[in-house]
Amino acid sequence: MSRGARFLFSTVPLICVDMLLAVFCFLAAYSMRFRGSLLSLESMRSSADFRPYLHLIIFAPVIRAFSYNLFGIYETERRRSRPAEDTFGLFKAICLGTGMIIIVAFLYRGLFQFREYSYARLVFVYDWLFNLFVVTGLHSLIRAFRDELRRRGVGARRIAVQGTGETWRALVEEIQRSPELGYHVVGYMDGGSEEGTMRVGNRSFERLGGTRNVLDVINRHNLDEIMLSDPGALGAGLMHFIEECDKVGVVVKMVPELYGMLFRRKAMEELAGLPVIQVNEIAIVGFARVLKRAEDVILSALGLAFLSPLFALTAAAIKLESPGPVFFRQDRVGKNGRVFRFYKFRSMVTEAEEMKASLEDLNIAQGHIFKIKDDPRITRVGKFIRRTSIDELPQLWHVLKGKMSLVGPRPPTVTEVERYEEWQRRRFSTTPGITGLWQINRTGHSFEEMLKWDIYYIENWSLWLDLKILLRTIAVVLTGKGAY
Repeated sequence: MSRGARFLFSTVPLICVDMLLAVFCFLAAYSMRFRGSLLSLESMRSSADFRPYLHLIIFAPVIRAFSYNLFGIYETERRRSRPAEDTFGLFKAICLGTGMIIIVAFLYRGLFQFREYSYARLVFVYDWLFNLFVVTGLHSLIRAFRDELRRRGVGARRIAVQGTGETWRALVEEIQRSPELGYHVVGYMDGGSEEGTMRVGNRSFERLGGTRNVLDVINRHNLDEIMLSDPGALGAGLMHFIEECDKVGVVVKMVPELYGMLFRRKAMEELAGLPVIQVNEIAIVGFARVLKRAEDVILSALGLAFLSPLFALTAAAIKLESPGPVFFRQDRVGKNGRVFRFYKFRSMVTEAEEMKASLEDLNIAQGHIFKIKDDPRITRVGKFIRRTSIDELPQLWHVLKGKMSLVGPRPPTVTEVERYEEWQRRRFSTTPGITGLWQINRTGHSFEEMLKWDIYYIENWSLWLDLKILLRTIAVVLTGKGAY
């Protein structure tokens, strides 16, 4: 299905429904404010009090649809993003729309009619609340229905993934784990000429053809999209490849490698007549650091206060199941390479560190990370508090003291840091965090993958980014997708 057809059959009806809901919410807000005075169309036409609001009903649907579009709610590709991102974007769009309606109301009153009329503020408040609940609820239901259809393969987009390396494998694994994305991987493309297959999990993928004859591959396999997992392999032919796909309306997406991520959102400057790009932009400095610290202090203090009963129950459960301390203590490396004493609820047997050497062969992680599937050192209580992330809660005390932040790179152990290369110490330029981009986006246990997310976070920090990460973390904890 073409983009135009998808817009006509999926986006246009949604816009119409949202505009109707804008009218409904405004009428409901007026009715609540004036205690059910709108009981019929006749009363609406004859009510002198309602006449000033009648003009706003004309503006409200248009403003709402405009604000939703401004935040990308109607973009087809955005609807494949995470539910938390969609909900947060919708929240911002509704707030913006309410502000615009208020501005239009008072400008209309001041320039045209009803100059002496005073609008009831509660009408706008109720309208904002109704839109928050009704529109967000409807979009959530639509998203759930759409995701279920995609899981069943309805409307899946046929794609080919270029490349054959580790990035290709990680990308295909993620697509297979997430059928709600609405993708069906037909096969792979590379720059060679020999036929072959690649196996991921319990499925084999055939080589569809070479990148030089991309139009032939698209036509033979009826492709909708092509994802580039190794764009560097195309070399100078990258632009020609994209132009060929443009001719037949096939979407091309690129998975950036480490250096591709480093150069995102970078500005070009001129130095001595030469173009230069600043690579290592640091976002968390100056006033940004003050804002982040204020965020940490407020939220960690509230968390410690409200979660104190849970702390007591967890401590009791740990002591009842196995002998040993309630807390696991370990030296970790924080900002600027400073070592601090790290605490979390103990989820393993007391001799876990001594057993680590004998379990090295079971390590499923890459690089400087040690992870074992079905780790025999974990207790029954430990499995539960890990799955629910309760074991991480004592770190709120580190956040309050300033040793850690709510969001940031995970603090490594001293032995891990001893094996770091010099450039990998870039992670220590900011305060380590309880959660971060890697925890909510990871597709594996690679140290290189974790480093990419950490560097991206350091260079692109904002309060909005922190809030989105925290919301996504809550979603990961509730669904149990962060546990392994």
